[in-house]
Amino acid sequence: MADINSPAMMVVDPNTLRMPHPIGDGKGQLIQAIRSLPVKGKIFSIEVDVPGVLAAAAYTANDQVGEMFPIPLTTGFEGWLDTVVLFETTTNSLAADLFIFDEGVVNAVADNSAVSITDALMRRACIGFVRIVDYAATAVNSIGESKGSALAVKTRDNESALYGLLVTRGAPTYAVGGINLKFKFTEA
Repeated sequence: MADINSPAMMVVDPNTLRMPHPIGDGKGQLIQAIRSLPVKGKIFSIEVDVPGVLAAAAYTANDQVGEMFPIPLTTGFEGWLDTVVLFETTTNSLAADLFIFDEGVVNAVADNSAVSITDALMRRACIGFVRIVDYAATAVNSIGESKGSALAVKTRDNESALYGLLVTRGAPTYAVGGINLKFKFTEA
């Protein structure tokens, strides 16, 4: 049998667990064959540009940033939203909340307006939020990250996405099309 630290025992593909399956060749030699097993707990990332950031104008605290947007997954996906990374082409580095919904809805509030989510919508479709407060900035851009979110998420049986709505908690000035979000999920 191969040594546990040998290349034959290592995980090769992040989507499947690789394990050696010994097969004898009838001559007393051991031949290693690789058999794939599905892995629960697969970690993956999805990137989304926040749509609808229309003007390089100053926002005020509690303004909606852009439009509600889909986070593409699969129908019936179950897992955890572990981390959200916010990249901005400016250096605002200000706190933001990302509301997560399990259905796509039309939000009547426009970009750079005070966000207003009805009680009915919050009860029916909001499955939680992620707070982005930790930032690192360069001279020309910044990146923020949620810490320890582990928000349990599930898409509805008739939906192949979750939906996000970004709300600023400060007074940033974002560039048109200048916000990108990376979602890190773990599949249940």
